[in-house]
Amino acid sequence: MPHYRSLIAATDFRTLLAYLYHPQSPIDYHLHVDSRLTLLELAEKLDRPVDPTNLNPVWVAETLQDYTRRGQLRLTCRHPSAFPEPSVVIPAAAIGHETPCSGLYLPPFYLSLTEGVFESERARVSPPPEAAEIPPSVGSRLRF
Repeated sequence: MPHYRSLIAATDFRTLLAYLYHPQSPIDYHLHVDSRLTLLELAEKLDRPVDPTNLNPVWVAETLQDYTRRGQLRLTCRHPSAFPEPSVVIPAAAIGHETPCSGLYLPPFYLSLTEGVFESERARVSPPPEAAEIPPSVGSRLRF
């Protein structure tokens, strides 16, 4: 677990959205965690090759269920309406683009401590409709 500490980078939510919404990005799920300890534990659990045939919303929900049940994890994803546990999904619009984050890039996941996610009532709104999920302008400048 100690080597993950050195990989955590400070950024903002706008940057993380760019990774999530760029069509060539390997990031499908942005995982918001409640603490640095949770981030490090989850990084250790998720840092292994992922079979693309298993990377579906049900597999992700089952893999993360211990953290979501304990209230330690919320997520923002490319297709929130497909995620089987809508209560843990935070719409991208509920988090300000300038919100500070400390993150760890582990494709297909980006783990982060996103300021205010676990304190804000705004983060508890239901996911938006599928058509509003991916703003076309976000992430258009990234290269993968």
